[in-house]
Amino acid sequence: MVTDTQQSPTACRAFLLTSLLVLLTGCFPLPVDVPSSPRTLDARTLGGDWYVAATNFPMWLDGGRCHPRFRYSNFADVDGDITMDDEVSYLEPGERERGTITGFDTQDASKLAHFTWRGDGLLALFTSEWTVAHMSPDGSFAIIFFTETPATPSGVDVITRDAHPSPDIMRAATKVLQGDAFLRQHARGLVQLRPAGPGAPESCSAPDGAQSRAPLASPE
Repeated sequence: MVTDTQQSPTACRAFLLTSLLVLLTGCFPLPVDVPSSPRTLDARTLGGDWYVAATNFPMWLDGGRCHPRFRYSNFADVDGDITMDDEVSYLEPGERERGTITGFDTQDASKLAHFTWRGDGLLALFTSEWTVAHMSPDGSFAIIFFTETPATPSGVDVITRDAHPSPDIMRAATKVLQGDAFLRQHARGLVQLRPAGPGAPESCSAPDGAQSRAPLASPE
């Protein structure tokens, strides 16, 4: 994460958004048991880039940021705990340089699908909790549950390996949400984010974000 906010307006916005994330995630989040989460999970299967295909997280739905991407890397065994670097990046309207929020995740040794995020730098005092609620058999998509905080409700991200997930992948993800009572409850208000067209540069095509998202069939 860029920390010299005096040199770049984009860096300054990234810093402010990082501070916003602190408020959204809360200081002392509590883990929640997700009944559908896999009982075994090799954290290294999460390595690489994931694209947020659908979400009800307010930060991605307020029109100020688009094309969110998660990147997990640098896996390590620290005193028996598996850790990985966690980078969240996004674009803002009119910008070509991605803003980033960086930290690291520690896998829960007793619940392998559960992770605790801790921020880098000024965010090192803050943590948040998230769980892999579902991983597709072919690894093409996953469903992430994030815990409730003082500022935001709990919710769900559908993340995909492909920046342009096929309709079949999105239907499969929706079927999982519809078939799971816990996820169905927390996926209310889920919105499918519309990626840039194949071969087109990423950009936020409208200041209000109206062109970057589309309704997703809401689980009943």
